[in-house]
Amino acid sequence: MIELNGRFYDISIKNIGKMLMKDIDELVHENVEEVDYEVLEEANEAIEDGDEKALLNTDLWEMHVNVAVIEENEIIENALVEAGYKVNRSSHGVSLYATNDQNEEVRISDHKRPPIMEGLVPVQEHEAGFIIESEVNSNELITLGFNKLESGKTLYLA
Repeated sequence: MIELNGRFYDISIKNIGKMLMKDIDELVHENVEEVDYEVLEEANEAIEDGDEKALLNTDLWEMHVNVAVIEENEIIENALVEAGYKVNRSSHGVSLYATNDQNEEVRISDHKRPPIMEGLVPVQEHEAGFIIESEVNSNELITLGFNKLESGKTLYLA
């Protein structure tokens, strides 16, 4: 999985790879006056081939575009499941619902839940849950009752 500016791309999926190519192209044209089209083509070929290592070896950084490879076990959902926790993913947005060691469901998300509305009037606010932007140290999840996680590891919400 490739990370670019807090967004995650699985380049083994062709449409996702095409989105990454488009996003890289836009960033390059925003960041530099002289585009190195050879490097851009090399990056596009690596993405088309689904070759994360080749993509990392391109010189995109010269055009102020920094990509990173995120391993599957660095994704919060995967790390929790590997540690033996029950995890459900919301069908709306980036939200996980994981059951911790105290058998409590903890919401892990990048946003607050909207209130329950009756017409235009909010009638009930939800608990915020654990809100992160895109990455978190596993120690923070351990304090939420996920003690089987490896400590000190950077995990990503994808």
